[in-house]
Amino acid sequence: VMLQLLGVLIMGGFLTACEGWAPPLLLAPRSLADASHQARVGWGSMHAVCPRMGRGCGLEMSTSHVGGDGSVNLPSNHARKDNAYGLAATDKLAPVVILVRPFLDQNVGATARNMLNFGLAHLRLVSPVCDHLSDAAMARASGAHDVLSNAQVFDSIEEALADCHQVFATTARLRDMTQKVLRAEEAAQTAVELAHESGGLQKAAFLFGPETSGLENADLRLTDYIVQIPTSPNFSSLNLAQAVNIVSYETWRARQALVLVQGKQGGGGEGAEGARAQVGRDEVMEGDRGEVKEGAGTVTV
Repeated sequence: VMLQLLGVLIMGGFLTACEGWAPPLLLAPRSLADASHQARVGWGSMHAVCPRMGRGCGLEMSTSHVGGDGSVNLPSNHARKDNAYGLAATDKLAPVVILVRPFLDQNVGATARNMLNFGLAHLRLVSPVCDHLSDAAMARASGAHDVLSNAQVFDSIEEALADCHQVFATTARLRDMTQKVLRAEEAAQTAVELAHESGGLQKAAFLFGPETSGLENADLRLTDYIVQIPTSPNFSSLNLAQAVNIVSYETWRARQALVLVQGKQGGGGEGAEGARAQVGRDEVMEGDRGEVKEGAGTVTV
């Protein structure tokens, strides 16, 4: 025990002397009492060290989360993860993702993973030239298999859009079109507002073109808005799954912001409950610290 105590004290002194060096989550005792306690229980109750401050941040790990070998096992989210697709599929605020003529299995698989990361479940494929159920696609989906298994396949964009009331097309090139051009953030807010204001009866869709050429002008004429993601003008083309990831993230932020605002106002609304179930208590409470962007301004929550 004395040797353990000596080692802990030496490490704590070293970290204190090297304040800026300590990497994130490296742990050290804050007092002799802490060191004595750690020597008795292993690394059972330790205070996180702020990498820039070199002193305890007040975060403390319970002994139940630390194994006998010192490994840390934080509480997992597997129970909710197992139902991630079910929660996403019932969220009436969530838009549809449509891939037009995709040709790489891996990109479709990565798209499914990105969608489920941000609570989207409804994937539609138009004239795919790949196999979205292949081993390569399933492997790249990394657990989001249900998104691929339940994806709908259509022969034309018109068929895929038959039940959609608002359509956003993503493209890296500004063309001679009449549609309004939106940033991804603005498009996501517009799509979520449509679903919310209609009580979940109307849905929006985001259209993504094939990997090599993107959407054609004929495809764009079927849409209401053009969505552009700012990139370097010298290298503007995004990978298909990356583009879906950015848009999916923005739709998540828009839905989360709506849930937070409604929570403060005591409101509900169709679709809000599904989004609230996905956000979870921890994420909702996190909004108490600041502001949620909405449109060009901010809403204090």
